[in-house]
Amino acid sequence: MRPLLSYDSVKSPGEGDAIEAPVRLYREKVDPSWIDRNEHVGVMGYAQAFLKSSSAAMRCVRLSTAECLPEGRSTYALKWAVTYLREVPADATLEYTFQLLDYSDKLVHYALHMHNTDDGSVAAVSEFLEVHI
Repeated sequence: MRPLLSYDSVKSPGEGDAIEAPVRLYREKVDPSWIDRNEHVGVMGYAQAFLKSSSAAMRCVRLSTAECLPEGRSTYALKWAVTYLREVPADATLEYTFQLLDYSDKLVHYALHMHNTDDGSVAAVSEFLEVHI
C-alpha cells in the first residue's frame, strides 16, 4: 500500500499503472474556516472538503482541469449528494478515499469517503455523477 499523499502531490497514473481500490487520496487537518458555531465542520465545510477531494480524484482518472482544458475538454457535475454520518470536530484529521463506481465515454460516477482518522470512523460520503465533454 502506498503512503498517504498531500493534496498537491496526487498525480494522474502513468500508462499501464495499477490503481488500488479504493484509492487513498490524501490526509489533512480540518480547515478552521469549515467550523460552525458548534465547533464542528459545517455544511459549507463538507462542501469545500469534497470539492477539493473531487479535484484530486479527477487527477486519478485523467480528467483534471489541467489535463482537460488544453484539449478543449471538461467535466460538469450532473448530480452531487452528501450523506453526513458523524460530526467532525474542529481538531480532527481527515483522510479521503476515492472509488470509481461506473463510467462510460461521457459519464463518470464515483464516491468519495471522508474518514476521521482520530476515531477511525467514516464521517461522510459524497457521490458524484459528472459528464465529460
